[in-house]
Amino acid sequence: MPDAIPQDDGVVHIREASRPFIVTESVSGARSGASVSAPARVDFRDGAVSQLGAPLDGRIVKVDVQIGRRVSEGDPLLTLDCPDAAEMRAAVASGTASLREAHSALDRQNRMMQQGVGTERDRIAAETRVSELEAELERVQADVTFIGVGSGTGVVLRSPINGIVISRRANVGMTVQKGSDPIVEVGDPSALLIVADVF
Repeated sequence: MPDAIPQDDGVVHIREASRPFIVTESVSGARSGASVSAPARVDFRDGAVSQLGAPLDGRIVKVDVQIGRRVSEGDPLLTLDCPDAAEMRAAVASGTASLREAHSALDRQNRMMQQGVGTERDRIAAETRVSELEAELERVQADVTFIGVGSGTGVVLRSPINGIVISRRANVGMTVQKGSDPIVEVGDPSALLIVADVF
């Protein structure tokens, strides 16, 4: 810029003769260029929503949350009355007692073998019985772990993640079936994104 007068104050000064050739405009915050209008929706990233259904057939006896409520992992969402839950919990108690009895029988067979009055066949049968009962107890304990701790027919459905209740299709007295549509959805609001359908 040959017509500029250098100054030490950091400001460029233009000579009077050059000013008619310079155009100035006010700067605004408006953006120029092309813009696109497209339908869009707010959605959650994959894995940020947990859909919860009934683990067993039953009836809703208590609803602990409303849509929009913030929940933490492990918070109760609703309570179900499920007759099968009592059966499953009783099976754990029965299996534990049967396994204890089978261990006693195996110990007895081992002692008899050491004393020379037992038979190998009876000892093997006792070992087999212990193995069978351990496998059965492991299976029923896994079932009970799936429905959660508790007693009797009560099953508490708990939030598996921190988040917000984004839908609830559950009311007190409503019957629910295992494997049916989700009755509560919890989403992590920190994992929201906007999806635009641009064609």
